[in-house]
Amino acid sequence: MTKLSRRQFGRWAAAATGAISLGGCAPWEYADPQHGLDRLAAHDGAPTPLESRVLNRLGYGPRPGDLARLRSISVEAWIDRQLHPESIAESPELLAALGRLETLNLSPEEARDREVEWEPDSSVTPIWRKVVKFGKGRRTIPGSVMEQLAQATILRAAYSERALQEVMVEFWSDHFSINQIRGECRWLKPADDRQMRQFALGRFRDLLGASAHSAAMMAYLDNAENRKMNGATGGRPNENYARELLELHTLEDTSAYTLEDIQEVARALTGWMIGRSADDSWGEFTFRAADHDDDEKQILGMRFAAGGGQQDGEKLLDLLAAHRLTARAIAGKLCYRFLGVVPEPLRERLAIVFLESEGDIRAVLGELLQSDEFRTSPEPAFRRPFQFAISAMRALGARTSGAAIVAYLEKMGQRPFGHAQPDGYPTRPESWTAGLTSRWSFAIDLARNQIDETWINLEALERATSGMGAMKVSRLLADSVLPVSLTDEELKSLGRVVQQPVEPLPQCLALLLMSPQFQWC
Repeated sequence: MTKLSRRQFGRWAAAATGAISLGGCAPWEYADPQHGLDRLAAHDGAPTPLESRVLNRLGYGPRPGDLARLRSISVEAWIDRQLHPESIAESPELLAALGRLETLNLSPEEARDREVEWEPDSSVTPIWRKVVKFGKGRRTIPGSVMEQLAQATILRAAYSERALQEVMVEFWSDHFSINQIRGECRWLKPADDRQMRQFALGRFRDLLGASAHSAAMMAYLDNAENRKMNGATGGRPNENYARELLELHTLEDTSAYTLEDIQEVARALTGWMIGRSADDSWGEFTFRAADHDDDEKQILGMRFAAGGGQQDGEKLLDLLAAHRLTARAIAGKLCYRFLGVVPEPLRERLAIVFLESEGDIRAVLGELLQSDEFRTSPEPAFRRPFQFAISAMRALGARTSGAAIVAYLEKMGQRPFGHAQPDGYPTRPESWTAGLTSRWSFAIDLARNQIDETWINLEALERATSGMGAMKVSRLLADSVLPVSLTDEELKSLGRVVQQPVEPLPQCLALLLMSPQFQWC
């Protein structure tokens, strides 16, 4: 994949240019004066490798003008600021856009009621009808909860000033992956997302606890059906969540535990269920003592005394969150996310910080981002579809509602919260080779202003570059859009596109987004 992606740029340009037929459509909303496309013509120069790495890996790529803003405060100050997102004022435009998504902050019950059409039943008593909500009369919008959560995810990644927090929310959403398309997860996932967002740079134990108590996770991995063995009622332990808790969420090393450990973990989590009535908060975590196996347990060599009740599960989460293998697993995944490789010495150092700080993710990231490995790492990292699409929109200062972007991400294979398996979307480049054509379609449509409710201000760029020579325009655009510099030969190839008489700037932008150089950062 890496060798294929390093093809000579001129050959790529000649093959790709013919595919681009450009036009325009009415703009959506309004221009962004702070990050407008005309700022691509500013003389910020090409970023250094470290500046490029910081803007592209600690966020979703620079917007026009972001490099100048980073330089105005220094790389170190920018990183420190991003590690403390609570100190960063959020974009008013983003908050306004999120405010229009009325399902984001609904309770699970409210989200379900929005989409489920309740059937009337005249035989049901008035009191019971009130409890279980029989009867029509409410507005239903099937699919809106899923669509608006995906839309909000796109908007936040594209416009949030808290870039690193959004990257970490995506990281944990993959780590604690839930397929929102599955059953009740449709309306349970927004509450889960709010918890991931709250703890994204906090303590791992809080993240693990939020996931274990998440109704969406319990529904997705069947812990809502996890009951103690009871021949009279047919109850029995369900091991699905227990297995993924050990293999995916914490220890990772499958040789470190046995089948008996999985079974004991499942027993510890019996009775952790989802509320199903007004009495126990529909769609939220509830513990049912009658369904809990309260006998003694042995997990990873630790004794859990009989009579622990819900504390069996809490004690289990404490054990797993503080385990050295969990520290190594999280350290390794963070290395790969931010470096593209997993240097063993760095992984060990991060694991030590994880354990000594009691799982403080901010402390672990601080160590990683100050490391020589991050500061000097030569390894390029492949942009997955979500990162590619968001980075492209940011690079061109695009305005969007996010609604139409969801369909493009689905075609590229990375719709938010749509991965079919609980292991999260793949991180290796080879997993995404089949989706390159859909990426090109997105790049072309973005440059053509043919994505619904999405707009780039091409006219402003044309005014800003008026009178410039082809090579100067090519260098300005390439330095602003690409995370790496082009050679003189590559710039000459791009310059031939800029010299074309019909819509040269949009063609140039589309070509840059389609280039192998933009697929890596």
